[in-house]
Amino acid sequence: MEEQELYLTEVLSLCVRKGKALLITALMFAVLLGGWQLRKQIKAANDSENSEEKIEERYQVAMLEYEKKKSELERSIEDNEKALADMQEYLDNSLLMKIDPYNKYETSIYFGFSDIDEAAWNQVHYSNTSLDFVYSKIRSQYVVYWNSMELPTDLHVSGYSGVQDKYMREVLSVSNQDGGMLCITAVGSSAAESEKLADALYQAFTDVQPTAARNSYGHSFVLLKRITKATIDTGLESSQKSNQNAVEDYQLSIEDLKAQLEELDEPSREQGYSRSTIIKNTVKYGVLGAVAGIVVACFGVLLWAVMANVLISSQQVERQLGITCLGAVKEKPGVFDRWADKLGGERRWKDPEQAVSYAVRKLETTAAPESKLLLATTLREGKRGSAAEALKKGLSERGYKVNCIYDAIHDPAFMDAVKDSDSVVLFETQGVSRLTNAIDVLKLNKAMEKPTQGFVLV
Repeated sequence: MEEQELYLTEVLSLCVRKGKALLITALMFAVLLGGWQLRKQIKAANDSENSEEKIEERYQVAMLEYEKKKSELERSIEDNEKALADMQEYLDNSLLMKIDPYNKYETSIYFGFSDIDEAAWNQVHYSNTSLDFVYSKIRSQYVVYWNSMELPTDLHVSGYSGVQDKYMREVLSVSNQDGGMLCITAVGSSAAESEKLADALYQAFTDVQPTAARNSYGHSFVLLKRITKATIDTGLESSQKSNQNAVEDYQLSIEDLKAQLEELDEPSREQGYSRSTIIKNTVKYGVLGAVAGIVVACFGVLLWAVMANVLISSQQVERQLGITCLGAVKEKPGVFDRWADKLGGERRWKDPEQAVSYAVRKLETTAAPESKLLLATTLREGKRGSAAEALKKGLSERGYKVNCIYDAIHDPAFMDAVKDSDSVVLFETQGVSRLTNAIDVLKLNKAMEKPTQGFVLV
């Protein structure tokens, strides 16, 4: 099969030329799809599940589910936003979270108790009271005091007046030790920072010591050890990363929940199956069917044109066959043919006589006067016969000896007619004739050394 080169305007003009077939196909699809929808609608209208009561019942159930889902999403968004705000506030204000875990300084002050008063020793010796009980009672005074302190105001440490108590307790702690001792531990970003906090708390305990002695047993402090060291705290690093990941998780969760809320559509009430609704849906599907039919028909026409190598336009023939278009002699072209010619840029004449005159005049510029011309076509006899006869008559009136052959590739007389002629003129029809057949005719003319003067569209 010869390779085809088609332009978009040529394809569109061919589809328009086959407009009658397109309309028939569109009508068939419209009837089929519209009829199928009509049957479906009538069947649904007669179903008890589609009564007004059932429709209203389904609508109310859908609304309840919608409101429930909406409420759940809004509550989840609110909870996540609160959790995010709390976490962000913690990260912004926490003293511990601002410490570099690889440069964390820790100060520890270990102290015990001495100078226990005579009453305590008498109780130990004469009432079988354990010595651990004495130390425990003394330590409990300081633990209670520690738990009741408002650290930002009670410690009088510079730089911490605006810090909340809960954040200071992350970097400052008191713990019981074996042997009746207490340990104050403070952490900070520098040695000076941790020592300042630990010393402030030790001083607060020293200030309250007389009161604690009156409420338990008389005693005094013994400072056992005070040490400051730099440490690496991988646990703190993990906690910082975990908190930061939690912030990102909350943000992503809020975005996802808001997207779900935005995509949540309020249910609409079913229209039911009234007469107007049935007609409306039937018409809609009929239109869709018509459009689908036109698309299918256009695809079929294009496929047929490519497979059959159909002649579409004069420009196509000139490109692919290399011969000149002498004109177009068409008898009362239909509305689709006129639209196709206009779309494809084909030249038109007011009447067949004018078209014949133009084709003859143009032929006279190349064909010798009074020479023998063969009008040949690959169409069968009877198709466009009157146009061919009009062309033959016009040429005869100008002195040419004209012979006419139909179905050139199958008629045995064609070869004899070519031999008896001086040159050949083809006449073919758009959307009907095949280029492959026309090419075979041109090859035969060339083999018999007969020039092809051009072609006429009929």
